Amino acid sequence: DFFCSFCEVPYARGRSRSRDFNDILKEARALTLAGHKEIVITGINLGMYKNDGKDLLDVINALENIGQLSRIRISSIEPTTIGEELIKKMAGKSKLCRFIHLPLQSANDIVLKAMNRRYTFKEYEEFFKCAYHSIKDVCIGTDIIVGFPAEEETHFNDTLNKISILPFSYFHIFSYSKRNLAKSNQLTNKISIKEIQRRSSLLRAVGKEKRNAFHQSLLGTKQDVLFEGKKNGFAFGLTDNYAKIFVKSNDDLTNQIRTIKLNKIDSQQRIIGNNA
Repeated sequence: DFFCSFCEVPYARGRSRSRDFNDILKEARALTLAGHKEIVITGINLGMYKNDGKDLLDVINALENIGQLSRIRISSIEPTTIGEELIKKMAGKSKLCRFIHLPLQSANDIVLKAMNRRYTFKEYEEFFKCAYHSIKDVCIGTDIIVGFPAEEETHFNDTLNKISILPFSYFHIFSYSKRNLAKSNQLTNKISIKEIQRRSSLLRAVGKEKRNAFHQSLLGTKQDVLFEGKKNGFAFGLTDNYAKIFVKSNDDLTNQIRTIKLNKIDSQQRIIGNNA
């Protein structure tokens, strides 16, 4: 429903529709009975969910009542659609994972306006800081589009400087590409592929530093890990705050949750831990 100018999803899929509340719970119970310990809530613009008087927080609260379900993760959610109640729940004792993927796309207000995004960078930054300071060890990631037609070099540098300061856990970097029905096609000041590649490289370097800093901040802590598999003598899985952990093990720990102490980052940039 937001019709961002770089996107043609609304034309392909139509206006937003919210899935039946009881149908969500029915599927979640079936998945849990089949052995799944984590459920990811996904969709387009999740924060706008409304069905039979229920909102996203009602969905999360209902899922939490499913006994054998251990984790609830929210995929990507728009910055302007998250209330303080969701932050409080994530910060407290909850099955909700300490993970927020919060698409920014640009940190420059001129570009944000051209993209038809419904927030300023200051509004985004205020929410980011609220979440970061409220939720212990929270993982906050974002999406950045590089080379949007309205993005002059000064606009890009503004974005680069601002996101370098905020303690993101990771970035997803996307090169702007033409979409036939997107309104951004009407903009004339196109950015060359070579320049897009240069800017992307700068952002990826900062993103790598951010991810490394986040991983370093977790060393010495104890985290619950949901193991997903085993390879080359190491069991591996994810913490609720989206860090991939490796534990040397002779056993197959797949689909088990263990409390792991995070000890070091090895030469392959893997976080290595052991049973706490």
